[in-house]
Amino acid sequence: MVTVPVEGLDAALRASPARLSTMGRGLDADYAYFLAAAAAGHYAVEHPTP
Repeated sequence: MVTVPVEGLDAALRASPARLSTMGRGLDADYAYFLAAAAAGHYAVEHPTP
């Protein structure tokens, strides 16, 4: 398990030009999912595997 800071991710998600939706739920309805996905993406960019 890895701990990833989420500072700034809310603003980035809200500024996304793409419509955020999962199974018909938007950002506020499924906030934990979107925040976790954004954190995982941020971690992957910062720690690429060779």
